[in-house]
Amino acid sequence: MYTSWFALGISLVGGALASPVERSPSVHCSTIPLNGAQYLYLHNNTKNPTSLPGIESNYTLSNALAAIGSSASPGDNPLVLINSFPFQGDNFGFEACNSTYMKFPSYDKPDGRNRWYGHIRAYGDPPGGVNHPVLCVTRRWVEPGHEFLTAEACSYADDSSQETQFFTIVELQTGFEIANYYLGMIGAPEGTWSKQYYFAPGTTAAPAITVHPEEDTGHRLGIEYLHFN
Repeated sequence: MYTSWFALGISLVGGALASPVERSPSVHCSTIPLNGAQYLYLHNNTKNPTSLPGIESNYTLSNALAAIGSSASPGDNPLVLINSFPFQGDNFGFEACNSTYMKFPSYDKPDGRNRWYGHIRAYGDPPGGVNHPVLCVTRRWVEPGHEFLTAEACSYADDSSQETQFFTIVELQTGFEIANYYLGMIGAPEGTWSKQYYFAPGTTAAPAITVHPEEDTGHRLGIEYLHFN
């Protein structure tokens, strides 16, 4: 009898170990061609002045907080997008994503313009540099009144982590050596209430790009093609 119960116990343990591990659903993404557009831009409604946000490996969220006199903890202290004009921005791309949680389609064309939903990828300078291919532009809230755009590990979990990395990109103009796309931050799943997010360039003393919920800064974020002579 002892041997029989022991064998049964081994059988039950083995069956438990053999059971599949439940995994969280994943977001599936694919890079979209942008006709050579690879630079983020941030400009006001008159497109003057223009700021090209970029990433510097020695400027992190802790530096951005120190520059504005905040003593808040930066957490894991990611890189922060900063003003890098003139012509020193990093290379970026966009990947369209299918997310059951966010409920937006990866692509649609509601008003005759191509529009995708997904992540802004931060590739560094040049493309395929030290930041490739794991970083995505992320909205990072630190404390009331202080939100930034950071470059953090892309999330492919189909859950609330998408809310800080999900953007829409709209094709404005493409052609020979022309490519211009508008970017918008999506803060909540489709069909639920979301804040409207705006952005503003930093200053010489505090160069980090900042996020302004429900406060129209008059500045637009996008990706465009730039030709350097």
